[in-house]
Amino acid sequence: MKKLKGIVMSDHSVCKILDGTKTQTRRKIGIRHYVGQELYVKQAFANVSVGENSFPILRALGFNDYLRLFRPIDGHYEANIDGELVSVNREQIQNQYLKIRWKQSRFMKADYARIHLLITKISYQKLGAISEDDAKAEGAEPIEGSYIQGFRDLWERVNGKGTWDPGRDVEVIQFEVLRNNSKTSEWNLDL
Repeated sequence: MKKLKGIVMSDHSVCKILDGTKTQTRRKIGIRHYVGQELYVKQAFANVSVGENSFPILRALGFNDYLRLFRPIDGHYEANIDGELVSVNREQIQNQYLKIRWKQSRFMKADYARIHLLITKISYQKLGAISEDDAKAEGAEPIEGSYIQGFRDLWERVNGKGTWDPGRDVEVIQFEVLRNNSKTSEWNLDL
């Protein structure tokens, strides 16, 4: 059995996968992928300790992914901290959330992944050959009515200013979501 490989995605891309509008990705040619391969999505994360337990949370899911670690009780939240049940309010939890030090997505382990993708098609093309429909399937937002312009902007935000080269060869990976455990209701914890 082949080792499960990760694919780095920005917070924007993760959100677009979750809402079903991102179904493909373009990558600089390097790591080879194949149809039928399962990938786990690597995204910015943090390990958060609550009492003696440590839990991964995902930046793309925002504050609610952190809030799930606390049990709501009569307008407050209960947390098991250092073996003692403590009552905290939402503002105290938000203040703690703002202090979290996020780790880069490239360091995410497969164990922490909540989204798994299945590659359904691979092709190769020039970066500048992207169509409006493909740019939309990349999760781009239109700029001045153009998904291609939106994708170009997204490409440069992810890969660096000035990296858009219409003549660059890219790998086009089309995928479907195999597993999505990113809904906080599926991750309620019994603390």
